[in-house]
Amino acid sequence: LFLMDDGAGGTIRKTAASRIKTYIGGSDYVRLAGTDNTAGNQINLNGFFSTDYKYYRLYGRMMGNSNSYPEVRIMQGGSTMSGDLYKYCAGGSQSDSGASTNTQNFAGRGTNHVRLSVWNNQDINQTKDFTITISNPIKVVNERPSIQWECWGLSTGSEWQHVQGFAIYDNSVSWTGISLITSDGDTGCKWITDLYGLKHS
Repeated sequence: LFLMDDGAGGTIRKTAASRIKTYIGGSDYVRLAGTDNTAGNQINLNGFFSTDYKYYRLYGRMMGNSNSYPEVRIMQGGSTMSGDLYKYCAGGSQSDSGASTNTQNFAGRGTNHVRLSVWNNQDINQTKDFTITISNPIKVVNERPSIQWECWGLSTGSEWQHVQGFAIYDNSVSWTGISLITSDGDTGCKWITDLYGLKHS
């Protein structure tokens, strides 16, 4: 039991320890999993989706050894889904060392992955940073699971890019995880990731 000043003229209130979270804000944004400089052409974050959360945020960095860009596949029942049910649309801009800017839109329908980046040939040996918002993966509410993302990077030639997009996997099965893959199978790639859940009340 705790005694607390409720801020109303010095009035003292009693409260149980279990309610302290109410007063200090609690932890509704919870880190669930991650990797730290893990090498490989594929990283799986599986088994962390639950009814406690409706939204998840994945922060990541891919450090490749080749002309590679990050791809995403979702996981169902612990397996990475490589069927042709992905649908996505994205767009972005790129600026080169001469301050020239290019824009590009791209999309996939019936593909076996979601491509996070447009340009890759300027990014050899450079990092690709990204954030992915995963919405309703296990269908806490009756709406289709989806992802939204941003991806950005800087090359050795002082060229940089920024891309954002939206994607679904076109079936009605809940997701159990998310898989990050290098586009060219680069096994020397390294990943830094942090997966967070936002509590759903």
